[in-house]
Amino acid sequence: MQTLSLIVGHLECRFPSSIAVTFLEVNTALKLPWVWENGSYESRHIKALVDPTSASVVIWHKAQKCWWILFKTFEISDTTPEKLRILLQIIAPRGTAAIHGGTVSWLGSGVLITAKGGSGKSSSVVGSLNSGAKTIGDDFLLSSPTSQWQKGGVSLWSLFKTVRLSSTSPAHHLLSQPMARVSKNKDLFDLELCFPGSIEQSTLVKAIVVPRVSDAKSVTRISAKDAFAALAPSSVGLSLNRQQAVRDMQLLCDMLPAFQVTMTRDLEDNAQRLRDLTER
Repeated sequence: MQTLSLIVGHLECRFPSSIAVTFLEVNTALKLPWVWENGSYESRHIKALVDPTSASVVIWHKAQKCWWILFKTFEISDTTPEKLRILLQIIAPRGTAAIHGGTVSWLGSGVLITAKGGSGKSSSVVGSLNSGAKTIGDDFLLSSPTSQWQKGGVSLWSLFKTVRLSSTSPAHHLLSQPMARVSKNKDLFDLELCFPGSIEQSTLVKAIVVPRVSDAKSVTRISAKDAFAALAPSSVGLSLNRQQAVRDMQLLCDMLPAFQVTMTRDLEDNAQRLRDLTER
């Protein structure tokens, strides 16, 4: 049995619901034919649903008011958008938006870093933590209800307290023993263990940052359209309602200024340029 607290930061204390969510890992194929055959099952005590894409079973225990999520062993450590969609259906308050990106913040004011893999997002987060920043996460985030968004500042919430970092990243040496190898050249690390006290429950992001690996140091203002092009492809797929997700990402990019920031191998300088954006 593996509870959310091993990978997820603060779900139990962040949302008003006190419903428990527990992950169960099994080392054999999931043998629940009544679920797989029909897609769902309901009895006096439980209600079960299946997500065929991620090969997982979600069970709601009516009397105990708790969720159980069954995965094949170790797969939960390799978080995927499909698995996140299941999680968000359970814990996300109505009107929130799921976002693929990471944050770094100083004194409660932060930036959202989003881009495709290999752009320096995770290295930027880890390098900033090493320079004293805090984060709510590196990969998947949850927004406050969109009705509460304000121009120039949007609150985001933490989902996972882990980071997946390539062994070739200039920030890899800053991290301690990995929890697992999740792909050919990426390791999974617990940020709370590597940087105690670095995980925040939420932060107010004041800008969107699209990183680009380069030897030259620059910070360039970009349009909302360019920010949307970087944010939307990997964020929209996290929602069951993709049309609404597109509108949410467009709104987010309209409300926050966006910048392209080049990321060099000088991690401390990268962190300082990100910090400067939070103070504008």
